[in-house]
Amino acid sequence: MSWDIYVQDIPDDVMSVEDMPDGFLPRPLGRRSDVLAGIRRAAPDIRFADDQWGSIEGPGYSVEVNIGSRDPIQSVALHVYGGDQSVYLVHDILAALNARAFDPSNPSGIFSLPESADGFRRWREYRATVLESK
Repeated sequence: MSWDIYVQDIPDDVMSVEDMPDGFLPRPLGRRSDVLAGIRRAAPDIRFADDQWGSIEGPGYSVEVNIGSRDPIQSVALHVYGGDQSVYLVHDILAALNARAFDPSNPSGIFSLPESADGFRRWREYRATVLESK
């Protein structure tokens, strides 16, 4: 069970998913080579199993990165497992891509610090409860 963050073109003036304009069509994040270069700037140790899936291992966390097969890349999915440091890696990836992301754990629905860090902690507490009940 992962904490999932969805990176795509989100207008700068959108502060909440409710603010998304009707009929909005996101632009691509960029050419495949540029998106990969941005991710590698934030996470130089990323390893790609194939041309669509990468994995980042850090102290107490891992992040799976799905970039899909299109060029240009429309969106990136980050599947996060583990500790709090992963939230800051997500932040660094977004900064390197000059992009924003949807975060279902944040009340606004948009990734932002410190709200997303709090949302991630709440999500981990929920996940622990679910796993304990099995």
